[in-house]
Amino acid sequence: MNMPKYLIAMDSPDPDNLALAEMAMNLYGKENIYGVLLTGRPINFDATKETSIGDWNYDHSRLALKASASRIKNFLRAYDADADDDAHVDVFDGCVAPRTLVPHWVHFLDYYKFMDYDPLRAVAVPEMDGIEKLAKKIGGEDFSVLVGGPMTGLATLLERFPPLANQVTSVHAMYGTLGEVKLMALGDKLRGAKQFNVACDPRAGKFVTEALDCPIYFITSECTRDDAIGFETPSKLSELLEDTEGNRHLLGLYNIWFANAVEPRKENLYIHDACAAISASEQGEDVYDFSQMKITEFPTMPKDEENWGTIEFKPDDDSNIHVATRLKNPKLYLDMLKKYLK
Repeated sequence: MNMPKYLIAMDSPDPDNLALAEMAMNLYGKENIYGVLLTGRPINFDATKETSIGDWNYDHSRLALKASASRIKNFLRAYDADADDDAHVDVFDGCVAPRTLVPHWVHFLDYYKFMDYDPLRAVAVPEMDGIEKLAKKIGGEDFSVLVGGPMTGLATLLERFPPLANQVTSVHAMYGTLGEVKLMALGDKLRGAKQFNVACDPRAGKFVTEALDCPIYFITSECTRDDAIGFETPSKLSELLEDTEGNRHLLGLYNIWFANAVEPRKENLYIHDACAAISASEQGEDVYDFSQMKITEFPTMPKDEENWGTIEFKPDDDSNIHVATRLKNPKLYLDMLKKYLK
């Protein structure tokens, strides 16, 4: 019997993106994962606090995407230091998302000062392959997709290679909100009851949901931001995780991330994107409470820009969309986090 195959489709540079990749490797076996389809965020290296989020630079964004590809491989090497280069995960070009909700200056620390990978090496020798190589690697096999970010990369793959839509057996994504959780306040502007991954590329998200007939699982912000799985500080997270080289690397990133992106908002630290790996596992429906729902509104048009990031649902027992309405077993979630991050 052939083992199921998986594709990780994620963005960067949040540490929880990296945690998703490592958890998937441990849950499903590196040999059963095609690699990471990496989507970049639109950024502007010359931005100030007054620069509009719409004023981004394509060349800057591509450079950051290439550096992130190298960062991912270096991060996973910390968990598997004895493996040779051929054994490491492939990273494929999933394009740059067309939009971000985070002011460009906020991510300067992520790209310049994490220093977890030599920046000159990252830009000079990007460890990223074209999406054509991914399609060839998949061939005629069926596969599931684990999404931790916008749907940009997956939509691009399906648009470029339409027959692959018939080979996707399920999608598990940190995606959507039921409207009960609001995004971060940045400056004096609340982002509202929207979900980041949806808002960064709503057109891609709508395309994917309409292109696929397979089961699609959305783990909403209500589930990933549950206080029962939040950590007050990175030190609290370290008490859960085993003391391994990889986890020390992860916690080093979370220390910087916490100081610059979490603590100023007086929030807990959450490992959001790990949910996609957990949802696809045999324990997924023990961790999350899913309800079948039909999408009734998915704003994507320019005239609806103020509503980008929202999706409206209604119950429908015949729908292929399964929406996580609550985290029903926080202990099992934390147990899996500990077991598969090491």
